[in-house]
Amino acid sequence: MRILVSRLLCGLVGAFLGVSCHTAPEYAAPWAEYRLDGTVVSAEDDSPVKGIRVAFKETVALTDANGDWQIVRRDYPVCASPCSLEVTDPDGPENGGTFQAATVPLNLGEPRGGKGTWDMGTIELHGLVVRLGNAR
Repeated sequence: MRILVSRLLCGLVGAFLGVSCHTAPEYAAPWAEYRLDGTVVSAEDDSPVKGIRVAFKETVALTDANGDWQIVRRDYPVCASPCSLEVTDPDGPENGGTFQAATVPLNLGEPRGGKGTWDMGTIELHGLVVRLGNAR
């Protein structure tokens, strides 16, 4: 009887408020934290290039005045296809020239130092140097 009253009350309140009394199952997936950083330089003279867009999956960073960038992202610890950085020049001549786009393949290895079933750990790749040629 108590369950019937509880369900009726829940149904009435739920209908009035537009909510359900049923709890949805929660799903989780393993994740890793990606920590990537590096520098973008001109292929002609190795000078740093400011304002270059560096993208890893859906995370984007812009290079600073020293050409440095950093990306930190939590995601599933496996790339669907070979992992890569997409490097593009969004502002053309404003950063000292118009530079060619580049796709930089990444060899990320396995995550390390996970704390449990879902936390697979950290995948780190530091000091990547990307040399961009001038677009002609």
